[in-house]
Amino acid sequence: MEKTKQLLEILTEISEGKGAYNEDRLIHASNTIEDMKRLALDGIKLLQDMGEPSSVQEFMDEIREWALVTFPNSTTTSKLKHLIKEAGEVIKEVDSEDHTIDHAQRRRVREEFADVFILFLNALSSQAITIDQLMEDAKKKMAENRQRKWGTPDEHGVVEHIREEKFKTSLTREEFREIKDKVCEALLHHDEDVKQHFLLEIGSIMVGSKQALIDSAEAQGYTIKEGRQP
Repeated sequence: MEKTKQLLEILTEISEGKGAYNEDRLIHASNTIEDMKRLALDGIKLLQDMGEPSSVQEFMDEIREWALVTFPNSTTTSKLKHLIKEAGEVIKEVDSEDHTIDHAQRRRVREEFADVFILFLNALSSQAITIDQLMEDAKKKMAENRQRKWGTPDEHGVVEHIREEKFKTSLTREEFREIKDKVCEALLHHDEDVKQHFLLEIGSIMVGSKQALIDSAEAQGYTIKEGRQP
């Protein structure tokens, strides 16, 4: 917005022969100066016809103000559910496209996308999230996406990233006792070193507090040695 204003001021100076573009300071033939003026006037008219650049944030604020009055009882959830419905309309229009798509159908697709866009901005505003904040988060997510491994398309052509398996890092007392008893029973006929190492490994992988496992194992008659390697 500020750059447009500055450009308009410069073009105005050129067209009027003022400031740094004063005719007395320009050593050019008169026809060259007239050409500069004509070009400047054309540029001014073009910028005036274009108007100020649109602001997505300002548009989102306008939608929010309108929606608060028009749909006072709507929630973020209701807006998103409406968005899903409108997204279905986009899918119908896109799926109906063929190689001879006409201008009218293209217009309908754009209008359906516009509905989704409006609902998205309205839902976003209801969570007090700004466009700048969203762009910042979106850039971070894109950086993550570039580092991810992606699977193969499903029957709908959807491709999701491959999720790494996450191990459980803590157990309830009941879960711990059940696993401990099963392990002790399974290792009953193994030598002491195997029992000690196996119990210690369970402690490091599945239990948040390794000491809790060690204490419990020792209470069953096992001596756990820290730092033991397989």
